Amino acid sequence: MTNPPSLSDSRRDLDRLAEEIAVVEERLRRLVDTDPSARETEELHRQWNRLQAIAADLGDRLRPRQSSPTAVLPAVADSPSLSPAPVRTRVDLVGRVGSITTTIGVLLFLFIVFEFVVSDLSEARSQRALLGEFRSVMSGGAFVAPPPDAIGQEQAEVTAPPRPAAGDPVALLQIPSLGIEKVVVEGSTAQETKQGPGHLMGSPMPGEVGRVVLAGRRTTYGAPFARIDELSGGDDVVLTTPKGRFTYEVDEVRTIDAGSPDVLAPDQSSNSLILTTSNPEYLASERLVVIASLQGDPVSLPERQPMVVGEDMTGASGDTRSLWLILVWTQVLIAALVGTWMLYRRWPARIAYLITTPIALALVFLLFENLDRLLPSTL
Repeated sequence: MTNPPSLSDSRRDLDRLAEEIAVVEERLRRLVDTDPSARETEELHRQWNRLQAIAADLGDRLRPRQSSPTAVLPAVADSPSLSPAPVRTRVDLVGRVGSITTTIGVLLFLFIVFEFVVSDLSEARSQRALLGEFRSVMSGGAFVAPPPDAIGQEQAEVTAPPRPAAGDPVALLQIPSLGIEKVVVEGSTAQETKQGPGHLMGSPMPGEVGRVVLAGRRTTYGAPFARIDELSGGDDVVLTTPKGRFTYEVDEVRTIDAGSPDVLAPDQSSNSLILTTSNPEYLASERLVVIASLQGDPVSLPERQPMVVGEDMTGASGDTRSLWLILVWTQVLIAALVGTWMLYRRWPARIAYLITTPIALALVFLLFENLDRLLPSTL
């Protein structure tokens, strides 16, 4: 006849069960943190519950034989720290908060990459295409400006040429001292300055009478005006258009504080050039300007019709018209992320990854494109 187990043996068995429960609980926590939907999670839950039941049964059978009210046997079975429901709830909550925080961090990192890496590649591609277009324009225009006396004789017959469309190439900008050579496009909103320096609509074209204004980015999309603060008096800025090649000599470089007189305003009394960009580099709370004077005589043309210059054209603000697109693409992206999460729970991970990744990246790119338009056009 087999002797019943002693109290010490039972306690050893119970201690061993407690250790097994602790091991299973730790594995369960780690697995839930990494993949809450894994099948192994359910198996561990079943194993954990089975060990709990054995420990509880053993504790019930030994309880009448305990001589001390401070015995720890019931504590193993009844310990709230081993209760599956609170552990699961706590792990789920922490996991979800962590996933949301990680997603936001990844999106912020990708947006920084988009602004300072992808945008440079986009600008370089645009400049290659614009250079080809500009060469075509140059082949149909007069490279050398007519002499002043000829301009005076034909003034009555000359009509003002039509304004170029936004985004069209209008000039080739060269700053020898900085090694800059960029195609200038018509327009200075955030959309146009993504391609290169932009000519402020409403200001004279390069080489014409009056104040010519060019705006360019300082940190993103190739940063064509990143180093214009290094210019000094006497440096040359050359602009080539179908009307000729015009050289401007730098007079001064200065910072314009908010509320100061606007140097971008029309001025027919001086044949000058203004290069403007953001200052400080990443804030655009001020305006850095280079003021240069035309060397030689300007091309004289009849005055064009004046046009209203919007705040988004001066480089001080972004294009708020993209707000509604941002809302639309944000909602679509959230819906896509929810759909991706559901798909990963039902389909093999590799197939779900192949299907959802291109869609998610495309939506993120569209969202970033419109977020970028909110930033100042000279940032």
